[in-house]
Amino acid sequence: MTEQSLWLPESANTVGRPAVLSRWEITQAALKIADAEGLEAISMRRVASEIGAGAASIYRHLANRDELIESMIDATAAEYRLEALPTNWPEYPIALGLQAMTIMKKHAWLAQQVLTRAALGPNALQVLEDFLTALKNHPASSTAKLEAFAMLNAMAALFAINQAPDHDSRAASQAEYLSRLAQAGTHPELSKVFATAAPAVAVEDRFSRTLTAVLRGALEH
Repeated sequence: MTEQSLWLPESANTVGRPAVLSRWEITQAALKIADAEGLEAISMRRVASEIGAGAASIYRHLANRDELIESMIDATAAEYRLEALPTNWPEYPIALGLQAMTIMKKHAWLAQQVLTRAALGPNALQVLEDFLTALKNHPASSTAKLEAFAMLNAMAALFAINQAPDHDSRAASQAEYLSRLAQAGTHPELSKVFATAAPAVAVEDRFSRTLTAVLRGALEH
């Protein structure tokens, strides 16, 4: 038997007394915990305690921790401001990607989940629908369009991870190490790269340039 989708109405557990809490309330409580303490702090019991309820109240809506995390991921997709996006291409995907990166930076746990989980709830599907609508006249295949959407999210996640405070400190140490190697002359090609490297550009500009190249390759191959 195929596992019941989290997002179908029949997936809720209706055994026992009627549910008092909503899935939205449960998810918002979980988001509050994860944003403050990280995803490792999330458990059904901890979320129930946060909202002053028993764990059974959570299980009426969500079968397990994985479903709770999927619900959290989808809730963050409600933060997109799709109405503010430009309608022309390629400005549209760049603006969408920048929104995605901002949301993932706000929820520090989110980017890693985007890279490792295929969670498409109703809010995420609305973002996908908006993306496909913007591409409706593009000659690329349906598969290429879906791949482009996945690449946009992956790029936003990678850039968000690279801007995390702990990553910045590691990157600075790595840059110093590579600079010393380049100066030592033991790696001549590396030395050439460092000698001719262009000045650093703003993250948003680097993201826009990289995403444009990636999407062009995905849609025009």
